[in-house]
Amino acid sequence: MTRRPKDILRRLAPVVPWILAWQVASLVVGSSILLAGPVDTALRLLALLGEKSFLATVGFSLARIALGFLLAFALAVVLALVGHRHPLVDRLLSPGVSALKSVPIVCVIVLLLMWVGSRSVSAIAVFLAVFPAVYLSCREALLHVDPKVSQMLGVFGVAPVRRLLAHTWPQVLPYLVGTSRNVCGMAWKAGVAAELIGSPMGSIGERIYNSKLLLDTAELFAWTIVVVVMSWLCERAFVAVLARTGSWSQHLSLRVGRPRSACAQTGTRHQAGRQGQAASAGPTILLKDASVGYEGAVVASGFNLAVLPGDHVLLADRSGAGKTTLLRTVAGLQDVLAGTCTCPARP
Repeated sequence: MTRRPKDILRRLAPVVPWILAWQVASLVVGSSILLAGPVDTALRLLALLGEKSFLATVGFSLARIALGFLLAFALAVVLALVGHRHPLVDRLLSPGVSALKSVPIVCVIVLLLMWVGSRSVSAIAVFLAVFPAVYLSCREALLHVDPKVSQMLGVFGVAPVRRLLAHTWPQVLPYLVGTSRNVCGMAWKAGVAAELIGSPMGSIGERIYNSKLLLDTAELFAWTIVVVVMSWLCERAFVAVLARTGSWSQHLSLRVGRPRSACAQTGTRHQAGRQGQAASAGPTILLKDASVGYEGAVVASGFNLAVLPGDHVLLADRSGAGKTTLLRTVAGLQDVLAGTCTCPARP
């Protein structure tokens, strides 16, 4: 057997005892109306998958839940960034965020049904459920952004948008990825709950409500499985895309503003083509076989880099590779251990 089938079997093995317990409980109850077994549920699920309206029903709920989720995520991140830069904004938002975090979602759904109707209630309910978690997570992450690197970027006059893309976003991202693993499931719970209460035509919530009216627990369980699978798929897809935005933002930081760019990774050298007057002016920053570190302890060595006026340089490497140490050396805050380092910031 290949490694992948073995891994799948290893993951599924703990589920088997629960399915057996479910089947035993169904036999003990002795009524498919009160508790349908896994076999009946599987057959009903197959029947649902064969219905012409199945994809339309799932698409109806998916579109509204995804819309509410994405709007909440984007707005929460933007407001957290603004609130971090302007504390007054954060103080104004804090009471509302705390209220949204504490108010039962069912009460909110009932109010929304009276205000906006059943077809839009799921998107708004998802928005209100997801926004506080993402906002608080992003705000906490911003408090832990490395201040030394932020100070260094300020010394070099890096534009705020480039600081956000190259430094702030990659450090905030792990917090948001962890939060997303929870709020994706939360979004589906809130969205389906809103649909169940409002029962808009063509939604998963309406089908679950009809199952309850007909005492059809097999269909109820089948739709529950659909919701769980859709929640899992949405989580995997969103987290995968979100995790990649870290490298995307760093590369984008080189292209914001001016077309020329240069990219350097610790221990390597890469320089963009230069034209015209910049080429004849000579490098602003010049490193030749430079070694950097503290009190004789070499952190990184072999730097060879020439940066001309107008060039954009991005340092990207693992933690501890020497990025901050190199920047401090170039800024003149510490001495180069070996080789040469020439730049205006140094005496």
